[in-house]
Amino acid sequence: MVDQEIVRIARKRTALEIEEQSARIKEEIRSIKEKMNAKGVLRSSMTLKQIADICADAIKFRGQLAWQTYFRFLTTSGISHSDTLSNELKDLVFYHLPENLGDLKGYVKQNADLVGSPKLYDNLAHELDTARAATLARISTEIELEPLSNSV
Repeated sequence: MVDQEIVRIARKRTALEIEEQSARIKEEIRSIKEKMNAKGVLRSSMTLKQIADICADAIKFRGQLAWQTYFRFLTTSGISHSDTLSNELKDLVFYHLPENLGDLKGYVKQNADLVGSPKLYDNLAHELDTARAATLARISTEIELEPLSNSV
């Protein structure tokens, strides 16, 4: 079992990093909307697709960020190998990529409303779900392969 105080600190650090990422995402979205508006295509599917692509990239980044943060904190503090360690680590990382992808899907939904295309939102939300599934699979593999018990 992982030390809960270390988990609390790592979770807080990851949340701070995600807050910074959210500010960057909002700025990127604002920039895309300005560029698309200047071209006269703000309310087009191209705008929404670019926003969704930013969010899909953010999913990958968040997953990797969470895993790296927990790994660094837990290996630095020392961790004992157990039969449940891999599942505990996955749960810790997956916490930062909830199934509903709150803010990330929210950015796409908000802008889909601007474009006026709920069907397009559904398609792009599915793309975000796919990005999440791929990210979780990639991180799961890393967690299963990482020789944590040898690093302490």
